[in-house]
Parts: sequence; structure tokens; C-alpha cells
Amino acid sequence: MPGYVHRALDKYQHQPPKRPQHSPHSWNEPVYGQKIQYAPAADKSKKLDSKGTRKIQSIAGTFLYYGRGVDPTILVALNDIGTKQASPTENTKKEAEWLMDYLHTYPNAKL
Repeated sequence: MPGYVHRALDKYQHQPPKRPQHSPHSWNEPVYGQKIQYAPAADKSKKLDSKGTRKIQSIAGTFLYYGRGVDPTILVALNDIGTKQASPTENTKKEAEWLMDYLHTYPNAKL
């Protein structure tokens, strides 16, 4: 699907990142030697308005099609975004931007 990612990034008016993004999503760094690994705290950031909610849902749907068809490396990030798309927050928006930065760095995946 050559050009799909570039067209989608243009659709969402996503600017190229200043530095290349080599990971599709963030991760929790393990604390070695600690017996209990705590989950991250609940998201307390501000909720997005209805326009922001529709944009997050649109981003998730657009790139889910691409992820299932060509690039399965983004499916974990899309799962995180998709579970929060009903009531997205500012952190969900940052996750979507992180994913789009990754896709801008690697626009032409191949199987």
C-alpha cells in the first residue's frame, strides 16, 4: 500500500517529528530486584472534546486498516488507543501523535 501512510498523515495534518521515532508506543520500564511491579497510575489528564474524540477514533480506524493489512508492529499501540477512544484524554492524544511519529519514520512497511 504505497503512499497510504503519507496520505493519512496529510489528512490529519501531522508534522514530521524533529527526531525519528523508533518505537510505536511507550513502555513501562521494569524495576529489577523489586518483588512487586506496580501498574502505572490512572490517567488524570483533561478529557478531549467531541471533535478531539472523533479525531482519535478516526486515527485508530485509519491505521487499524493499515496495521492489519501491512504493518502488524503497530497493533499493540492501536489496542492501547482503541481501548481509550470512547473517552480519550490528552494522554491518549499524545499516544496517537507518538504512533503517527513512528509511522512518519517508517512509512512503507512490507511483509
